[in-house]
Amino acid sequence: MTWLDMQPPKSVIYVTIGSLAMMTSDQGMELARFEWEGQILNEVLEATAERGWLEEVLAHPAVGRFLTHNGCNSSLKGMVEGLPMVYRPHFVDQQVNSRFVSE
Repeated sequence: MTWLDMQPPKSVIYVTIGSLAMMTSDQGMELARFEWEGQILNEVLEATAERGWLEEVLAHPAVGRFLTHNGCNSSLKGMVEGLPMVYRPHFVDQQVNSRFVSE
């Protein structure tokens, strides 16, 4: 939260892929190039390795977008906060959820 407090409004993208889905290194690097504009993925992984993310992050003024896997909880949290969402569903209900949220 301290780091978020130092960021300009709506300049941060909150990313979650869920607790069961996995991302390959190549996918992570592609995401880093696309969303984090050159920030190195390893730096992000090291910085977040020993701490969890709190739900309050989505409500922080620095967060401007939400990349989500579209699990039920994540979809609802993004809608409650009114954040523009980018979807990356993996399995089970996530594809259906992303379609409903889009529509």
